[in-house]
Amino acid sequence: MNYLSKKLIIPITLLSLFNPISTFAMTKQETVYTTLKSNGEVEKTSINVRLKDIEKGEIEDYTNLENIKNVNGDEKFSKENEKITWKSTGKEIVYQGKISSSLPIGVQTKYYLNGEEKKYNDIKNKKGNIKIELLFHNNSYQEDSNLYTPFVVATIMTLPTKGNTNIQIDNGKIVNTGTMNVITGISSPGLYESTKIEELKNFDKITISYETEKFELGEVYIMATPKLIENADLNKLDKVYTLNNSMNTLQNGMNALENGSKQLNDGTRKLYNGLEELNKGLEQALDGSDAIKEGLTQINDNTTSISSLNILVDKLYSTYQDNQRLLNEITKGETEEKLKAGIEEAQNKKEELENQLLTVKSQIIQLNQLKEANLITEEQENQLAQLEQIKTQLEEGIKAYNEGIVDAQNNLATLPYAQAKLSGANATIEIVLKSVLGLDDSTEIKQEYIDAFKQKINTLVGGIGQLQEGSTNLTDGLSKLYEGSNQLVDGGKQLTSGSTELEEGISKINREGIKKLTEYSHLATNYTYRIKQLGNLSKNYKGFSSNNVDETIFIYKLEKK
Repeated sequence: MNYLSKKLIIPITLLSLFNPISTFAMTKQETVYTTLKSNGEVEKTSINVRLKDIEKGEIEDYTNLENIKNVNGDEKFSKENEKITWKSTGKEIVYQGKISSSLPIGVQTKYYLNGEEKKYNDIKNKKGNIKIELLFHNNSYQEDSNLYTPFVVATIMTLPTKGNTNIQIDNGKIVNTGTMNVITGISSPGLYESTKIEELKNFDKITISYETEKFELGEVYIMATPKLIENADLNKLDKVYTLNNSMNTLQNGMNALENGSKQLNDGTRKLYNGLEELNKGLEQALDGSDAIKEGLTQINDNTTSISSLNILVDKLYSTYQDNQRLLNEITKGETEEKLKAGIEEAQNKKEELENQLLTVKSQIIQLNQLKEANLITEEQENQLAQLEQIKTQLEEGIKAYNEGIVDAQNNLATLPYAQAKLSGANATIEIVLKSVLGLDDSTEIKQEYIDAFKQKINTLVGGIGQLQEGSTNLTDGLSKLYEGSNQLVDGGKQLTSGSTELEEGISKINREGIKKLTEYSHLATNYTYRIKQLGNLSKNYKGFSSNNVDETIFIYKLEKK
């Protein structure tokens, strides 16, 4: 890999935070770029579609885009209704177009100066307390399930440290890079309406406030993706249904036991019948304990999924360190120097090839003159053919160097943008890591905290194994208790005292203990069902401009006007 190619790693790394690179055949990626006015009103939208891992020949695709342009090559295409056919050379195809459909995520902005709502232009360059509210609206409501397609929305705003103090944000994080504050917020509009979980009620907006000497809106980018829950996480939720079934079995057993205790209070003859009901209840309780034991066995068999948390934390920390290294290179100017040196080297190489091309062309002209005069020898004929091949190779080399120079110059121009994106990405990773590791904002993430977390996960996995062993002992104990209850039935006619106290005690346990646990189990099952529905909506989202997209990301830029 030459040095110019290495410089493309920076923008690719930023996009990979929202678009994981696929290794499967024919992958379609869609990026929707939208420019917003200062009040959040849409100014213009364009869409880039990338076809990757494609073969040579005719490639069929589907799109609702109009005014389509090939922005990455010379491949030709034809379009009939929604079907578009490409003449593929086997290389990645990137095309761009327009669409009239409404965006799934709407944005509304509000500005306040010293507690009073104002328009952006009315408070520009003013001094005082600034509050900015970004309200997100989920327009992707599914009537058949009464749910909103789940979107994760990340907001990144940059604000100079000079002249701006006491910066605060809800649902987010602030990172001071020295000369710049990078403010990152996370939201998910429609999630509260879909789940009715009270803690998510204000998760559809971001509020930023600070004191300023001279107000001017910083750079604000908003990125949204419909990917909320992975398939592996959805499968884990099935354990909740298993636990709920076990609780129902336990509740049935407890109800039967309570009925038996009530019959126990009727006297000697009724006592005998009541003990029979108790015996049946213990049998059901034994069945319930078997179900719990089976559920714990399944959980223990899936401890690999729990242990994978350690791998995830290691990967996040490694990415965090790599991003920080890139940031340090950009901040120190090393990246800029290397890019400039690479451009200069490429230009020198291109000039060498151009000089060689002039020489080859001159030789070709001379040999062609001999050929036209029928004075050319067989050896000179062969030399002419070789020179034509060399000419083609030199022209391709010059073209490649030109493209490399343009790419490097583009990377050089976008270094500040890449720096902001890297800072925002690391801020998001830091929020996640500190939340998982249980660290406060002022604590620096270190390897020792990662190791301590992994040790806790390993301890948890070991505890699950011990819990499984305990459930086996519980089942064995219930089996013995069931055998003893059979003997108790034989002598039940002799037991006539204490029946009232026994009835009240069992009723209280059932009322204040088992029934409440069963109600909580049903509530958890209801939430699990909704979360699985949301996960399926996320998984089945197939794009904005067509219905066959593998990965979609929406990028909004808030203009200062």
